[in-house]
Amino acid sequence: MTKLKIVGNSHVAAFKAALDGMAEQLVGTEVSYFAWSEGPGWSSPLRLGGGKCLAFGTPSRPASSKIEQFLLRVNGATKTNLADQDVVVLVGHYGARGALPYLLADHDIDGLREVGAPRRMSAAAFDRFIDALAEATLPPSEWWHWDGTTVYVLPAPLVAETCRETQEARFAVWRKLDRAPEGFSEALQIFNARITARCVEKGLIYVPQPEATITSDGLLTRAEFKTGAVMVGSGRAYAETDHFHMNAEYAVLCLAPVLDRLLSGRSQRRSDVTM
Repeated sequence: MTKLKIVGNSHVAAFKAALDGMAEQLVGTEVSYFAWSEGPGWSSPLRLGGGKCLAFGTPSRPASSKIEQFLLRVNGATKTNLADQDVVVLVGHYGARGALPYLLADHDIDGLREVGAPRRMSAAAFDRFIDALAEATLPPSEWWHWDGTTVYVLPAPLVAETCRETQEARFAVWRKLDRAPEGFSEALQIFNARITARCVEKGLIYVPQPEATITSDGLLTRAEFKTGAVMVGSGRAYAETDHFHMNAEYAVLCLAPVLDRLLSGRSQRRSDVTM
């Protein structure tokens, strides 16, 4: 029996919905989940302690009763042990990638972007910026180089293209880029290559957002992958005003490299046994 655990923030809901619909493909795989929130009130630090026990809070900053109640309601436990898992998938990982659109919205970049932005950045400075973003996006060192467990890191999706229709201030940077998207797709590819390489150095596998889910200008997540997104725990649909969470179809595409490797490895083991 192969043990697969999906862990992460509210984006776990999409991955659970995806895997629930793939039961036949996953015969022989024990799938489990551990989800948390990153919304208001979640100030207690996430901690991966000795024995790979994932929990919230420290002796000096214990988890609040609100956090513990949420974890119990969603997971039936306030912590989870990852040590006995064959595959762990950390989903909805934000890291520092969120700084990328803000930089591009305000800068022309030598050899990459020329839109008449108020500031200019050299190619060398941009390369150093990408290095810093990749370093800051790495999961903490407790996640590195696990013996016997394959750890995947899946980023949070780009916001949905439906954000173009709102005037909310938090989406202003995307509306600005929407008017001049030149270079963003290329910059994201550069970042993805850099963080992928840094993860390999740490014994992790980074899986960038699938190109098939991204708009043709390379800027946002396609609207159809937002439809039907549900909340972790309750399973209630998100309001139309939510542009951050995606659906099971999105998660299926994200999981493809993970499941391809998991299932192909299982097939290889069967072949070895029958030879």
